[in-house]
Amino acid sequence: MKQLSFLIILIVLNSCNQNSRKNFDTNKSTDSLNNVSEKLDLTITQPKSENRKIPKSWKSLGSIQQNWIKVEKDDKGYLIYEPCDGETPTIKLVKGDLHIKPQIEPEQVFTIVKFTRTKSNKGLMIDIYPGNNEEISSVYAEIIEPQNGLVLWEIGKEKLIMTPFENAINFRKIKNNCPDYKRGELKFIEQKKE
Repeated sequence: MKQLSFLIILIVLNSCNQNSRKNFDTNKSTDSLNNVSEKLDLTITQPKSENRKIPKSWKSLGSIQQNWIKVEKDDKGYLIYEPCDGETPTIKLVKGDLHIKPQIEPEQVFTIVKFTRTKSNKGLMIDIYPGNNEEISSVYAEIIEPQNGLVLWEIGKEKLIMTPFENAINFRKIKNNCPDYKRGELKFIEQKKE
């Protein structure tokens, strides 16, 4: 009787071991990306010029730049980052509308109700008609580093450091290539309003 019990236990264990090995082999082939190294494939482009300067204030509403792109900061300075997943966030002022393009979500368009220059013309408040199920009624912009061409934009609770689009060529650019599969994104220094 003991030998029969021992034999049954041995058969059951052997069967479990074979099923486990089959399961492991299946997971290994379908989850092959889990074991891929996270070595990033980056393309780095150096700036065309070191001159990023913008005016210290907006003298008139017509002097406000129309197209903006997000700027990041790392230990080497400011840069434009093109992520693997999505696009570099942008803001555009187009014929009475404010276009906000986040990294992944679709572009949102808001109707501009009123512009107000503030803080000795270094700041800008844009009253907008809420749209796209957003609860944003105002967007703020303030020139924080004119020598680096940097403006802080506040959209709801989100704060973005941006530069005029035409100034983007004067920043180092890092593109996170991901031709065959999604890779991790770079981490940057959190930027705070001064």
